Amino acid sequence: MPPVCRKGDLLTTGHTCVGMTKLDWPTQATVWAEGKPMARMRDKTIEHPFPPKPPCTPHIAFVNEGLTSLMVVGKFQARVRDSADTEPAGKMIQGAMSVWAGGGSAPQALGPGF
Repeated sequence: MPPVCRKGDLLTTGHTCVGMTKLDWPTQATVWAEGKPMARMRDKTIEHPFPPKPPCTPHIAFVNEGLTSLMVVGKFQARVRDSADTEPAGKMIQGAMSVWAGGGSAPQALGPGF
C-alpha cells in the first residue's frame, strides 16, 4: 500500500533536464495528510529549473495517475509510484509516512524518501 502524495513531495521527472522536482500547491486545500494538502491526478509540479546543459525550456508537468478507488475533492488520489511528468519514467517518489492508500499492508522496502 503506497503512501499518499502531498504538496512539496518529490517525483522523478523522467527526462534529462532535471532528474527530480516537487509538487506545487494542489488544486484543493480541503483534505490534508500530515499537515500538507493531499495531491491528486492532474495536480501540477513546480516549474523545473532551466539548467544550461542540456538546454531545456522551463515547464510545469502533472501527476498522470492516481488511485481510482479514492477520490479526494473530485479527483483520484496521487500515491508513491504513480506516474508523473514524463511517462513512463517519471514517478512520484515521496509521500506521507503515516497515510497510505490502495489496499494491502503497510509499505514494504520503499527505500530512503520512498
